Amino acid sequence: MGRKKIEEVITEAVVEDSFIPEEMVPVEEPKAEVSDVEYARELTFGQKAVGMGEKPDENKDVEDLKQLFANIIDKIDSIAIEDGITEKTKYIRLAIQQVQTAAMWVMKAITWKNF
Repeated sequence: MGRKKIEEVITEAVVEDSFIPEEMVPVEEPKAEVSDVEYARELTFGQKAVGMGEKPDENKDVEDLKQLFANIIDKIDSIAIEDGITEKTKYIRLAIQQVQTAAMWVMKAITWKNF
């Protein structure tokens, strides 16, 4: 008689003997539904680089400006992708860092509150 894999033994025991109490049987998790309020989206490199989340920002100006900066970063990044890895890539990365820095300072200015 050959040796059985542990998975086979467990499967046989569960199917044939049903020795596992009902409350311990794994239940398939319900799939989360995406509502109109909550939505998921695949973020671009630019959107990730400026800190956009999967949900829009509450401040419309912040969301709009982040998207503009994200578009600039995506365009700059596409130039690096088209040309491949060259000396030019170093300058592309520096440009992206500068756009990220500008985006950060604009967000700070927009959300600034006098205490």
